[in-house]
Amino acid sequence: MENLTPAMQQFMTIKNQYKDCIVFFRMGDFYETFYEDAKVTAKTLDIALTKRGIRNSDKTIPLAGIPYHALDTYLSKMIKSGFKVAIVEQLEDPKFAKGIVKRGVTRVVTPGTVIDDFILTKNNNFIAAISFGDKFGLSFMDISTGEFITTQLNTFEDVMNELEKFNPRELVLPMSFETEKKYSDRFKEKGYYLTYRTDVDFFIENATINLKNHLNEDSINNLGLKNKDYAVSASGALVTYIYETQKNSLTHINSIKFYSNTDYLEMDSTTISNLELVKSKNNKEDSLIGILDHTRTSMGSRLLKNFLMKPLIDISKINDRLVCVDELSKKHFILEETRDLLKNIADIERLISRINYGNSNPRDLVLLQGSLGLVPSIKNILFELDAKLITKLIDIDELKNITMLIDRAIIDDPPVNIADGMFIKDGYDEKLDNYRRISRDAKQVIKKLEEDERKRTKIRSLKIKFNRIFGYYIDITKANLHLVPDNYVKKQTMVNSDRFITDELKTLEEQILSAQEKIVKLEQEIFLKIVDEIKKETKNIQKIAESIAYIDVLTSFTKVSVLNNYKKPLLTENYELILKNNRHPIVEKITDFISNDIEINQDNKMMIITGPNMAGKS
Repeated sequence: MENLTPAMQQFMTIKNQYKDCIVFFRMGDFYETFYEDAKVTAKTLDIALTKRGIRNSDKTIPLAGIPYHALDTYLSKMIKSGFKVAIVEQLEDPKFAKGIVKRGVTRVVTPGTVIDDFILTKNNNFIAAISFGDKFGLSFMDISTGEFITTQLNTFEDVMNELEKFNPRELVLPMSFETEKKYSDRFKEKGYYLTYRTDVDFFIENATINLKNHLNEDSINNLGLKNKDYAVSASGALVTYIYETQKNSLTHINSIKFYSNTDYLEMDSTTISNLELVKSKNNKEDSLIGILDHTRTSMGSRLLKNFLMKPLIDISKINDRLVCVDELSKKHFILEETRDLLKNIADIERLISRINYGNSNPRDLVLLQGSLGLVPSIKNILFELDAKLITKLIDIDELKNITMLIDRAIIDDPPVNIADGMFIKDGYDEKLDNYRRISRDAKQVIKKLEEDERKRTKIRSLKIKFNRIFGYYIDITKANLHLVPDNYVKKQTMVNSDRFITDELKTLEEQILSAQEKIVKLEQEIFLKIVDEIKKETKNIQKIAESIAYIDVLTSFTKVSVLNNYKKPLLTENYELILKNNRHPIVEKITDFISNDIEINQDNKMMIITGPNMAGKS
């Protein structure tokens, strides 16, 4: 490394720590990649592969770079192509750096740790961790929504079935798993992105400490994980991995839920595929979810898929849903008015996740305020219903303190980037108003100075202009240079004019630029204070998101039932199945379907014979 520049030595040090990543190394206005990273990046992104020299050597280094402002687009392509990317940022302003600029990894983006809207779809983006031994521990997390769930399973087939339901983008596994070909080959067949971690992360002692620390709990028992060591092992290892890649506290992931696969109807991957629950042989519209999904929010759409993947087996809970759908189907006005409100609600789950993560912007806050602001109206409409489940769902805090705070502080149509400033309303902060007044008044003074100088110099074409490099200057055309006063100091000669500065103009410039810098800095400080207030209500906002999603699914079920003339079933504990004028929800959308009756009971028994046609069943 002795022939490498200090910056390249810095790159090599970081690359050695993140060998499994493509390193995006910030240098000025570009993220640069080098060596093999550059070759992979150039091919994946279809950009030019160039090279740079090495000091005192004839050798060159492959190089490929992207503009820093285009990171979102290129990062999305890298992740969708199945790469991990380590983002290396400049940790100090180059103007004030002594020697080489300090740089460091601020985040590692992997297929399972995406939180950015430009990469995500409305579906969940799960990452899963698996521990194994006599049993298997399985944990799922969606960083973008804050969901964190875990279970414990007896067989590897159970694991594969659960993975089919959640469809994680990435699996985190212990190193010892890699040698278990019977497992790793199955994962590769399914196309899962695999990340292997040291077994130490999965040791129950380490996993327990890391899980308790993250969730601020003194005891695993309080988390509902007593005697569930394999679930704890997977969950703790997953938390460790997330911390290392995200460099963030992830406060929105504030609880974990243990579930048993016996809590729901067990379905293996073959059943899920053959029933075409979420995917059809033809297209998604011909699957069951394609027919049932009339949700108005991304949150509702995700929850609906969760319902289909994990069907209830508790009759009382099923009946609670059916009672809601039945009542809503008879109250058309309430149904449609609720759905009209729901379509204006943003993805609250992901908004509060970004706010906690630290990459939110003023527009996110306005979206949150608008969405929370609709909660009282939804509650008022649904208050007329008698269904117990609806009553429970609308028992949520309206968080008027948050909606009023954002409404008072943020303009209606703010910029996305807080660095642009000008998104805090006039009148919200007295100090900010004062700086803005200075800035506006100074600009008027500049205009007056321009008029005074024209009169004094008798140069009618004299103009005071501004650019980012030279600041404010007086522009004099070549034809009028003989009229320039002695107190004008030349700054630059142009083709058609010369540029000058005066002491008075310099003073005004300092006032204006100082005020503008203070405005931007103060707006950023105000924004962070507002974000801190919102973060305090994270759990309440997540509860609102859960309720809105559930209401969305119930109204979607009702809408599709009305459109397709579905009937409310009567569920009993008896061993009988009676269907009158029975129809197939998917087949009837594709072709003509003749409704039929089915009756199975103790007196009218039926045998279902399965197997390939060559077995003779046909």
